[in-house]
Amino acid sequence: SAATAELQLETRGFLFEQGGTADLPRQAAEIFALFGVESCVVDIKMAFRLEPEQDDLLSYTGRLSIRDASGAFQGFPYPLRELNADITFNENEILLEDLVSRGSARSIVSMRGTVSNEAQPRVDIRLTATSLPLDLALVEAMPAEANSMMKSLFGRHGVTATAIPGRRSP
Repeated sequence: SAATAELQLETRGFLFEQGGTADLPRQAAEIFALFGVESCVVDIKMAFRLEPEQDDLLSYTGRLSIRDASGAFQGFPYPLRELNADITFNENEILLEDLVSRGSARSIVSMRGTVSNEAQPRVDIRLTATSLPLDLALVEAMPAEANSMMKSLFGRHGVTATAIPGRRSP
């Protein structure tokens, strides 16, 4: 019978720039795509295990520590900067242990949760924000129905043209 094969990879201080996903392990590249990461410094630690006695089942675990990133989460494209995150993952799910970043003005945006890697992916992310201004960046990140409602509501209450394009204060 064939022996189990194991491989461990570790990289520290990797400078990632947009378009550089070919330089990352596939699993890490998928996480960067999910969060729309544009640039950052990242530490990556991954372990792979191949089980020949289980039909060559490949399992893996990994950890990403992301520092000084900018980007926007795919499901809620609010621009984030000075983003720091600790993420663990395996073949079944991505666990966002902690993500803290700056949003508009002096706002702080935090996220925790999981994203499954299964055939029917599930996203369960808890997003919290403090000092979040109700500005164009926030309104544009909202789903279409909420976006339309917010623009209509603010248009009636005198939001300036700089906050919502196409609307003027009375």
